[in-house]
This record gives sequence, structure tokens and C-alpha cells, in this order.
Amino acid sequence: MEHKHLYIPGSKENVSIDYDIFVGKIIPKFIIDDGVPKTITKIHEKLHLEGLIIKRFNNKLSEVRIFGSHPNADLNTDELCLRDEEYGAEVTDINCLLNVLINRLEVYYFDESHFRPNQKDYETKPVDGFMKINVNFDKGEIHDAEAPFRQLYPR
Repeated sequence: MEHKHLYIPGSKENVSIDYDIFVGKIIPKFIIDDGVPKTITKIHEKLHLEGLIIKRFNNKLSEVRIFGSHPNADLNTDELCLRDEEYGAEVTDINCLLNVLINRLEVYYFDESHFRPNQKDYETKPVDGFMKINVNFDKGEIHDAEAPFRQLYPR
């Protein structure tokens, strides 16, 4: 991850702007539609993301822009939609935040999306009752593995 730091001289407050740039493939793995999880089994390369930029003002989260298109990002600005409490949150560990964001981008949340990709560009299969899906944004983890139960933790 590349880091750029800007300091704005002459401002009333000591304003600093940080940009953390991650370049790398992010491939969606899951879809949650009407609360029902599905595993993506095949997805066209044009739906792979190429990375993201995290922007912080005075070390507080300002915005996240993605390289590519994602249903949970604005089509015109490529800005990822964040929860209200995430805007302005202090960033104490940028690597942890990056992991959380990558894992969030691996899931399409159709219930709160700007668009849906064309169905010919991806294939899914239902998550069977024995597959464990754990979408834990606080820890930045997504798992799919066989287990005797299903867990789903979207926030």
C-alpha cells in the first residue's frame, strides 16, 4: 500500500490529508440479496476491482474510492458507501481498515445497492445450510467453510 501525506499550510487548524492507495485485485465472493447469502461461483473479469484509495482528514476517515465498479459504490464518483458512523471515525490502524474494506468489497449487498450487475456476468449458488459464512467487518474477515451450521453477521 502506498501512502501520500499532504499538509495544508496557513490554515486555521493544522490540516493534514492522507491518501492510502492499494493496488491489487479484489474479486467478489458473495451476494446478499433480501438477506439471503449466495456464493459467487463465476464472475466476469470486468467485475474484478483493481484497488482502492482511502482518504483521511486529520486521520479521520473521509472517503473510500474504488478502482472499478461495485453495486455498493456510487456509479458516478466510484465512492464506496459507508455507514454514517464511519465518516469521521478516527483511523488507528490503516492496515486493519484496508482488510475490512477489501472484505466488504468481496460482498455485493443487493439490498442497499446502486445497481445490480448484469446476470450474464456472474453465476451463483445458494449457500447450503451446512456452509458457514461469517462476514465480520470489525475483524475484517470473511470465511466460507463446511460447518454444521450457518452464521451470517452483516452490520
